[in-house]
Amino acid sequence: MEKFVTFFVLLAIAFSTVQGAPHEEAHHDREEEHLEYLHDREFHLWLYEYYDGGKEHWADIYHTWRKNADYVKEHNSLGHLSYKLSLNKFAHKNISDMIKPEYFPHHHKYKKTHYEKHPTPHYVDWHKKGFIPPVKDREEHGDSYLYPFIDAFYAMWYISHHHESHHRESYEDYHHYPSFKEFKDCCWKEEEHHYWNHTRFECIHHHGGLAKAEDYKSPDHECLSHSHPAYYKLNGASFVKPKDEKALEIAVAYQPIAVAFDASHESFQFYKEGIYYEPDCSSEYLNHALLLVGYGEFEGKKYWIAKNSWGEKWGKDGFIYIAKDRDNHCGIASRAFYPY
Repeated sequence: MEKFVTFFVLLAIAFSTVQGAPHEEAHHDREEEHLEYLHDREFHLWLYEYYDGGKEHWADIYHTWRKNADYVKEHNSLGHLSYKLSLNKFAHKNISDMIKPEYFPHHHKYKKTHYEKHPTPHYVDWHKKGFIPPVKDREEHGDSYLYPFIDAFYAMWYISHHHESHHRESYEDYHHYPSFKEFKDCCWKEEEHHYWNHTRFECIHHHGGLAKAEDYKSPDHECLSHSHPAYYKLNGASFVKPKDEKALEIAVAYQPIAVAFDASHESFQFYKEGIYYEPDCSSEYLNHALLLVGYGEFEGKKYWIAKNSWGEKWGKDGFIYIAKDRDNHCGIASRAFYPY
């Protein structure tokens, strides 16, 4: 009897060992995966260059970072694509953390101008001409989509007041830049956070214009335009004919244009250089904003030149080249407007 008991006890132990082995192995694998970030040299090089968070967050961001690093590597290994990606400072984020669903409604208020009566040059770049302020890094502030408004306004004013520009290195060189704070205080409302429309320019007109950046002082969110003399003025704003890239080309030949854009793709998040073309882009689902500063052609491929507001380490020194005349790619011509 004792032998039978011993046999069943040993059998039970063996069975539990066999059953427990996969569990212990899985636990070990998870532990190794959890500690993988400690030995990933590529991850530590990225941390050194870009990350300013605490050590305690490394394990939390590693899985997303590794996924993005593999995506960038795979993309760049495909030799037939027209652009390259780079593992920039956003590598620890998902694109959904950066680009939120916005409401950029249709607008058909556009007016024909003398622009449409003139031929356009083969190449335009307002940035190289010196009319565009340096790139700002506003992604973390959640208001990066507002900067194309203020940059388009400034460029329009500067072009109309100066026949020639001069090269300036930083925002400090733009001593008379319009007050972004006044624009945000007076022409941005919480309930309209997701709206991309020309009424913001009309709001500037309603307030008589904008003061110089260094002159405007006010507590947060309090509009005090009435007590600050306006230095920059405009008459209104108009949309470029929707989805018409030729009309957009004509318009940007005369001044930079604020455009809405579908940026909800990892390819945009990690864009580095080359002519951007994303097959999954939408011309209707628009969720970001850029300042269109020109266009050109390279080896038979036409492109738009646009300025982002995610810092100079994103893209080509803060700019992106986008496929031109390819069915309104990413909605570049769907919601484009300018001040006048």
